[in-house]
Amino acid sequence: MEFVPEGDSIKKWKEMVAQQIAFTSDSLRKYVDTWKAMLLKADPKIDLKEETMTDGSIFATYTSLSAEETSMRRFIKGKDGVYMLAYHVRPKLKEHETVKIWNDIIRTANLIPNPEKKR
Repeated sequence: MEFVPEGDSIKKWKEMVAQQIAFTSDSLRKYVDTWKAMLLKADPKIDLKEETMTDGSIFATYTSLSAEETSMRRFIKGKDGVYMLAYHVRPKLKEHETVKIWNDIIRTANLIPNPEKKR
């Protein structure tokens, strides 16, 4: 799922929040390494940083000038796959306060059990 501010278009986004789920049995490390390899293949000059958080999730940030994208993304391993929450913004439009808000939201997000799913 991708969300853009009201009035923007997903095809011509300026900033965007994305929530993704990859249903996989791969380890978190393997999944993130594959994701990083795809990013580096698309843009070998990408500025990519990664941090393992205390809960074992992985927080990644990158800037790709060729894709005109600055992003932060958190990868969280669930029972059925890898869950991701991301904020993307065009580097020229990046505002410090907005990035700080999304950084806080993404870093503190967590998975909750689906009340509809049988355990």
